[in-house]
Amino acid sequence: MVTLEDTHITEEQKREKTSKKRLKNKFLYVSSDSRGTHAIQSYIDAVADKPSILTIMSGVFERDLLKFAYNKHGTHVLIKFIKLCEIHPFLESVYEIIVQNLSDLS
Repeated sequence: MVTLEDTHITEEQKREKTSKKRLKNKFLYVSSDSRGTHAIQSYIDAVADKPSILTIMSGVFERDLLKFAYNKHGTHVLIKFIKLCEIHPFLESVYEIIVQNLSDLS
């Protein structure tokens, strides 16, 4: 079924949306693995001076913050990102979510 929204979205926009969704899922999956967490942390070290990549990663963290926070390996990735990166467009929302879920996270 085609909706009104679908008629205004170009093929390029659809591909970009699908690509971002796949990236988000793979990023979270790799971060949640005991070996993958080290790879992602090394990647964050390597791209810490590239604002465009950090902006994309910031969006991934913002959408799935609790999934990273509740996972023992994903937490390390999230902490590494917050420590090393100067770009934190969602940092206030991170703190709000953590405070709201403090008892569950501890």
